[in-house]
Amino acid sequence: MNADLVSVKTIDDVILHGAFYEGVPENPTVLLMHGSQMNFYTGLGSSLPPILAGLGINCLTANFRGHDMTSAPDGYSRKMIGSLYDNFQDCVLDISALLSFISDRGHGKVFLLGHSQGAFKILYAQRTLRDRRVKGVALISPPPSAADMTMFMIGRKEFDRALCEAREAILNNNPSHLIVSPARGNMPFIFSAQTYVSFCDSDIPVDARYLCRDLTEPLLVTRGEMDLPPISKALIEAIRDNYPRPDLCRLAELPDASHFYDGQEDALARLVMNWMTTCISQA
Repeated sequence: MNADLVSVKTIDDVILHGAFYEGVPENPTVLLMHGSQMNFYTGLGSSLPPILAGLGINCLTANFRGHDMTSAPDGYSRKMIGSLYDNFQDCVLDISALLSFISDRGHGKVFLLGHSQGAFKILYAQRTLRDRRVKGVALISPPPSAADMTMFMIGRKEFDRALCEAREAILNNNPSHLIVSPARGNMPFIFSAQTYVSFCDSDIPVDARYLCRDLTEPLLVTRGEMDLPPISKALIEAIRDNYPRPDLCRLAELPDASHFYDGQEDALARLVMNWMTTCISQA
């Protein structure tokens, strides 16, 4: 399988790393973006691209600047980046740079795929950019709103306390102040005040049910039948119901699939490929 490790610079000098998997050159390209605290070489970012490439689909799997926990400035990047310091609206800068990279490689038809929290980001980016190279948007196990998902992970009482702490830190001109909350799983939630507010207290709701309202491209929404409890069948139906073109929306549930589609990656890849083929034929 041919894959090139790549580095893409955004307009504000952030370096995004990724891997480009060659399929059939004249076929469309998938831009696959990871979820919270993940990266391009773990989870679906690692497992899905070689399968898609084997089916003839080109695929760029890449990092958002909000990948992993954090990475310190170095000679290549002057900014402290990572999920601790992520600003939601910066996803537009990341997606714009990655789309240009794909275009520069000679690929003009792109499908955006966002897993988990990445679904919010690709929706918001395309809603902002209106990029004509994008021929469809796929939300792979999108959570409810960022606020709802955070409340699921840490509880309502701790969410309210943490949000209050974040607002106070920003008022005191300390947006990098770190907030630590006990959470489900094996590690606490740790985010800067600015990150907390940009995801959970923004003027624009970080919520797929809201962000899909202005979308005009074909939409695919998937969940695994064993997905995290907030990612319910009712949730993906609500996304479809808020999308202005229900005739261009496809919902899919994969049997025995978890949030990360372990063991179901081939089924997910074929679902995505068939949806893309339908989008192109109907364009």
